[in-house]
Amino acid sequence: MILIISEALEHSTTEVINWLRFLKQKYLRINAGDLVQIKEIRFNGIIPGVEFTVNGGDVMNTDDLTGYWYRRGALTVPLAYDYRKYIKERPLQNTVIENIGNEIKTLKELLYFIFENRENKLGGFYTKENNKLMHLSMAKESGIVIPETLVCTAKKTLIDFYKKNPGGIIIKAIGNSFTHISRKPNELDTVFVSYTNVVTAADVKDFPENFPPTLLQNKIDKKFELRVFYLKGKFFSMAIFSQNDEKTKVDFRRYNKEKQNYRVPFALPAALKRKLKRFMEKAQLDTGSIDLIYNTAGEFVFLEVNPVGQFGMVSYPCNYNLEKEIAIVLSNAV
Repeated sequence: MILIISEALEHSTTEVINWLRFLKQKYLRINAGDLVQIKEIRFNGIIPGVEFTVNGGDVMNTDDLTGYWYRRGALTVPLAYDYRKYIKERPLQNTVIENIGNEIKTLKELLYFIFENRENKLGGFYTKENNKLMHLSMAKESGIVIPETLVCTAKKTLIDFYKKNPGGIIIKAIGNSFTHISRKPNELDTVFVSYTNVVTAADVKDFPENFPPTLLQNKIDKKFELRVFYLKGKFFSMAIFSQNDEKTKVDFRRYNKEKQNYRVPFALPAALKRKLKRFMEKAQLDTGSIDLIYNTAGEFVFLEVNPVGQFGMVSYPCNYNLEKEIAIVLSNAV
């Protein structure tokens, strides 16, 4: 049985499961919010075996798992009992509940360890975060060109960096981009998103003397962008000609729905593949979506990797059928 941890509305997961059904593979999908109740843990083998149920269903055993894919979401292991009704003192109640929470955290960590300790696994709960700063460092160590990058908190440092880069600089989120949807009755939703933006001379002037840590990079003169889906040593690449549209020139996520960017399959040079594979191994990632820029100087410049990034945007335009590729990888040990 192949175990998949995901979210209820995650469409790519559903597409992969359709292929698993076609390949006649048994699977179990656990979505965020589903209740995973641990029944028993035995330490008979090298890897412990756990009996558990999902939403009160049939008892299953981790020994029966043949594959594992962490896509998105997290396990929810509920409290077995509410001990507060036996304890009247509020401070002691809080201490007991905190202790139970730590017990459950330990149990969930064991489950992730068991799920991910197998050959045909993809992704991981503890490697799901996109740490841009760490990944930039790892990419550089792997021999890949990265943008000139600065994280600073003082206006004087910002001004120096701005002057040092006459071609311009950009500002972007240190972590994940900010997204918020505001909904009001009888009105269209208002969506707030933080994009990558060019920092102008007027922007520099408006900065306060001191500010929170801020990520800045030199503005790259690009020929095109690349979105590369990595799957256990294999690369599926797509070139995006975002620079041809003023709306998407700086950040292609500012989609122009009326006139979409030209997107085509792209063959990565062998030397770059070797460097990217070295980088993914350093980052302990067996899958992920990598963003690169091909600049006017003929260099491939690394931007970031998203371990749980969308791959449908590469799969469909380029006819890569990545959903089938993932299903085959998950079925290998069956």
